[in-house]
Amino acid sequence: MIPIRVGSAWHTRTCVFEGFGADALVGEIEASLRLESALWARRCAVIAALLAQRTGEAEDADPDAGLALITGFARTTAEVSATMNMSPMGAQHVVAQAEALDARLPAVAALLAAGRTDWRTVQVIIARSELVSDSLIGQLDQSLAERIGSWQCWSRRRLINAVDAAVRAIDPEAAKERRVRADDDRHISVTPLPDGMAQVRGSLRPWRGRCSTSAFRRWRPRCAPRTPAPSPSGAPMR
Repeated sequence: MIPIRVGSAWHTRTCVFEGFGADALVGEIEASLRLESALWARRCAVIAALLAQRTGEAEDADPDAGLALITGFARTTAEVSATMNMSPMGAQHVVAQAEALDARLPAVAALLAAGRTDWRTVQVIIARSELVSDSLIGQLDQSLAERIGSWQCWSRRRLINAVDAAVRAIDPEAAKERRVRADDDRHISVTPLPDGMAQVRGSLRPWRGRCSTSAFRRWRPRCAPRTPAPSPSGAPMR
């Protein structure tokens, strides 16, 4: 029994796992992870089916999708946003992931449904394979499906490196296009924070990033002593 407090009174609640040993509890955690993977696979399959249905309805209403006021993708995104309590941008991302998993990565989707990989790994695969041509994506799908079951406890960077290596081996042009896009998407931004500090984010070439890091390190000791302490409102105190 577990004591819990509701208002000023204490009550007892029966724990579902009361009496379980440590090994059994670890087993339950492992089973819950497999179930979570299967739930994500089912969710994506349902979203992909909804997208296909809404796209078909939109095409029946107006065969020219370019002139349609509301596309099947837009309608699906709105429904997913409302159902999953997500922002429109977040829902759009999930719908696109579901479509990619259904149309381009069925073997990876099957592993996810079987609980042999996790959603974190699948998200990396979807994102890093988006530029692979339709004629080669099936080969990449099979190649990754044969290997991702052994990718246990890998960091995000290691996952990205492994998927990128597979993409380079199968579709070098896609890897080249990703490098071009990354170079075109270089940016840096500085966002003021409410505590009087600022957050710096950016995407730079490696040598430029190293130079910037060195410059920040040299600059910090000189400016920090003269930086006024922030007030509770976030504005510098005089």
